[in-house]
Amino acid sequence: MTTLIDLWLEAAHEAYALRAQLAYLEEAWLRAEADADFWYFQACNRNLSEAPG
Repeated sequence: MTTLIDLWLEAAHEAYALRAQLAYLEEAWLRAEADADFWYFQACNRNLSEAPG
């Protein structure tokens, strides 16, 4: 028979696992944003250097 404590412990374990997944996704998002910024500025710099005038 499952007790209330067992259910609470299971929920706490699930919450911990979800927090870990969220932290991983947040880090991946920040890396993706940094990569996008890098390539955006690379493209802007390339276009500026090729612009006439």
